[in-house]
Amino acid sequence: LQLNEITVSKYSEIYNKYNISAVYGIYLNNELVYVGSSKQCMLRFCQHRRKIIMDESKRCAWKDYTLVYNTLRQAYHNGDNISFEIIDKESDPILLKMLERAYLRVLKPRLNVKNY
Repeated sequence: LQLNEITVSKYSEIYNKYNISAVYGIYLNNELVYVGSSKQCMLRFCQHRRKIIMDESKRCAWKDYTLVYNTLRQAYHNGDNISFEIIDKESDPILLKMLERAYLRVLKPRLNVKNY
């Protein structure tokens, strides 16, 4: 799912396909750079997209996300390919977090700064 395909339209096929409980990945030029999880992935993708393209005054101040968003913002301004994909579905919230941590330990994406 490309950055420009992300939608909040609940009537979109893409929205329904991606707004699920799952572990997801953010890819930069086809390299997995970030792993996260959400009970509603499309809504989470929308949050990521907003933080990538928003102006300086509204940027995320959370230290854990500085590396992620600075890198993705620079890539966005350079015209690099940013995409999102579902890695693994899981509806149980406890199992979802455990699954996310397992993927982080194995895949070690470069923009995740904790949870290894």
